[in-house]
Amino acid sequence: RIMQDEFMTPELQRSYQPLCTVRTLAAEIPAGTKLEQYRRSLDLATGIAETSFVADGAKYRCRMFASAADQVVVARWEIEGDRTLTAKTEVLREVLAKGDIEHNDGSDGSYTLQYGIAINGEHAGVRYASATGVRPDANGKGYTVVIAGATDFMRFLKPTIRLADPKVTALNVVRSAIARPIGDLIERHLATYREAMSRVSLEIGTGSQDEASSKPTDVRLDEF
Repeated sequence: RIMQDEFMTPELQRSYQPLCTVRTLAAEIPAGTKLEQYRRSLDLATGIAETSFVADGAKYRCRMFASAADQVVVARWEIEGDRTLTAKTEVLREVLAKGDIEHNDGSDGSYTLQYGIAINGEHAGVRYASATGVRPDANGKGYTVVIAGATDFMRFLKPTIRLADPKVTALNVVRSAIARPIGDLIERHLATYREAMSRVSLEIGTGSQDEASSKPTDVRLDEF
């Protein structure tokens, strides 16, 4: 009842739409290349999702997490071996009303700014913006992607409130985050994540913690 009264009123729940789709790609992998040793995992202790695979003899790894400390989603691509990795992203949205997508390359990285109005029936629509920043490593062995979003939704609840342009807000958040090394981004994320999530624990499977952690999910579920 509290959720319905306080958080599920028509004014609060009617305007949810996907902000954008961001694709992070490995430009060196041709379409149709067979992926081997494909593995996906989620570490509940760190809140970091990881995908790894081998393509054409090279091992790729992508780690992703949502950072409360920096207010961004982070994707980190890395490659092992003698090859280098070219940063490539795509920013998409199915419906882009009264907006545009802008690209900008700077000395501190490349940025994609997408903005518009979220049309929803007769509602005037909120202004929104997503900013995506990409920063490749100097040695070509990896690159970091950070994504932030902003809206002016609060002005419909409090007409007297003054809000910054969502484009400015999203871009400033991304510029601040992309300036940090990936190690700093992870440490800042872990500090805030563990403070909240370390209050509970979850053990799946039988046996010692080390034994259970080495088993794939389907085996753990069978033993649960």
